[in-house]
Amino acid sequence: MKTLKTVLTGVVSALLTGALLHAQPSLTAPSTDLFVRVAQPGWNNTSQYSVTGAWGDYDKDGFIDLFVANSIEGWEPRANFLYRNNRNGTFTPTTAAQVGAVVTNFDASVGGYWGDFNNDGRLDLFVLSTLASATSPAVMNRLYLNRENGGFTLAAGGDLTKPCYAVGWAAVADYDQDGWLDVYVPSAWTEAGRFTNQLYHARGDGRFTHVTDSPVVTDRISSVYTLSAVWGDYDNDGDVDLVVANNQGQDFFYRNDGRGQFTRLTNSLLEQPGYLTRHQAWGDYDNDGFLDLASGCRDSLRLFRNDGGSDFLVATNWTAEVDRATPVWGDYDNDGHLDLLAIRGQSVARQVRLFHNNGDGSFDQVEDAFTRPSGYWLGGGWGDYDNDGFLDLFIANDTGQNVLYHNEGNGNHWLTVQLEGKVSNGAAIGAKVRVKATIAGKTVWQLREVSGGNYCQNDLRPHFGLGDATVAEVVRIEWPSGNVQEYTEQPVDRLMRITEALRITPARPTASLGAR
Repeated sequence: MKTLKTVLTGVVSALLTGALLHAQPSLTAPSTDLFVRVAQPGWNNTSQYSVTGAWGDYDKDGFIDLFVANSIEGWEPRANFLYRNNRNGTFTPTTAAQVGAVVTNFDASVGGYWGDFNNDGRLDLFVLSTLASATSPAVMNRLYLNRENGGFTLAAGGDLTKPCYAVGWAAVADYDQDGWLDVYVPSAWTEAGRFTNQLYHARGDGRFTHVTDSPVVTDRISSVYTLSAVWGDYDNDGDVDLVVANNQGQDFFYRNDGRGQFTRLTNSLLEQPGYLTRHQAWGDYDNDGFLDLASGCRDSLRLFRNDGGSDFLVATNWTAEVDRATPVWGDYDNDGHLDLLAIRGQSVARQVRLFHNNGDGSFDQVEDAFTRPSGYWLGGGWGDYDNDGFLDLFIANDTGQNVLYHNEGNGNHWLTVQLEGKVSNGAAIGAKVRVKATIAGKTVWQLREVSGGNYCQNDLRPHFGLGDATVAEVVRIEWPSGNVQEYTEQPVDRLMRITEALRITPARPTASLGAR
């Protein structure tokens, strides 16, 4: 693996003061690639504009499948793709006879979101469409409910599936902790005379109600449009908070105060104007037990460090060839530290960037098979499609030349956790999993929060790299319901399946959990 050295000098002082760190890469000696491109029949199709991918095991065979959202240049309708995992390292494109209209409906689709929307134990799929122009008519979003036979039924989802003016990428979570997944849809576009976004609350009967009285839908943007949003529990109080990327103006950051009540944190660094934010992603890169935020902007890639649930500091500001990036977290080398992928290339051919987390607050920009070719890359995500314990990578291309890269792995250990909610939503979106292990002689707590996605959706199964650790000393699950389960002395190098226990005492995480 070639290494473009990014030495972030002054990291400690910057984390304390919030000063920007401008790190520029330099080339060092090459070594062997970790990723190998996999040729899959039917994956390269130049007739459509593929936007992004979403990993999810829709047929419950233990292997993740892949949904690809498609359109064409100008956001004109096209059919989407759903690839079934054959459990032997290959995929088969599904047909309407197998899965229904999920692969035949023509929409200007920009995103797919797996989740158990009716809590029947099977993954359903919400597909978001977008407008072609400011004068376009409202678009139809789709909710596909998973039938027991592996196919999908188009659902009447109440307000969620009525025509709407979506312009960005949605975010799925149970924001009021009632056990049902809700959906936030960016819809504000000032050029079209629309200034607010949309929130759809699940009623518990398969339908959704449009929320009209929350600040997350009444706050008016002053920028061109809202591009995306992402849920994440930044303050560890047990409910998901929301950050909204407003593209060319001031972003919105909302603290969830419980029971569906939100307070906008206008004094937070995340709301400072001028970042020109496009897409964001939560991830605990420094293993302190609090979610940090990677923010892809029009001119840079910024990393905001969570200072302990109070506010954020700018830890890193990459400006060299990382503009207009979609950030995606994942520990690709299983060393126990989240690495950062930056997907970029919409409209202009660019290279994907990969930043390796060194575990000390610094990152190396590394080169591998998927970072060399320039392309019209849009979105993608990490997912261990062959269950070998190492994260593989899908990246969509707006020419239809989509790619899949297999992670060849190394000697590091791992643990993957598959969750099924019972009191919480069935897909356990919003659940936090913390794993304690001794890696390279140090006790490390890692945190993963199951995400409902935004621009892309990673494997819903929390994945932990464990380095040289031969046992996971503690595995702790903090469910969205407030239930907590702990397991000690767990074997590594395996998939650990956990179902939410019933009738256990609800508990809240403490601020000290995960502290080093």
